[in-house]
Amino acid sequence: MRAEIDKRKARVVFVHQGDAAHGDTLAEAFKIGDWAHIADPERGLYRTFGLEEGGVTAVVGPKALLRGAALFFSSGILPKKPVGSIRQMPGVFVLRGGRIAAEFRHRSVSDRPGYLALLDRAASA
Repeated sequence: MRAEIDKRKARVVFVHQGDAAHGDTLAEAFKIGDWAHIADPERGLYRTFGLEEGGVTAVVGPKALLRGAALFFSSGILPKKPVGSIRQMPGVFVLRGGRIAAEFRHRSVSDRPGYLALLDRAASA
């Protein structure tokens, strides 16, 4: 999907709860080392975008555990000690002209947003 995202000239920035070095480690592990990242250990951006904490099943329920296993078998990335709140739900936001043009709010850490569909929706907004 990386080639399609690049072709659409989307600038991707990911936010994480660790420090800058932790973000660099994540970026390298997921092979997105050239994408920008923002260290947000206080979770201010999460609050700004209205991202809440999930319940236990959103984090360690069957779907989440299966998704974690699939990630390990597809990439070899092992779970590590969590950084920040493990209950913090992620989200994906496409910004255009200073406003949110498309968004996806995870209900579970295992959710997989349609990244290209979000870019399409934002382009037509």
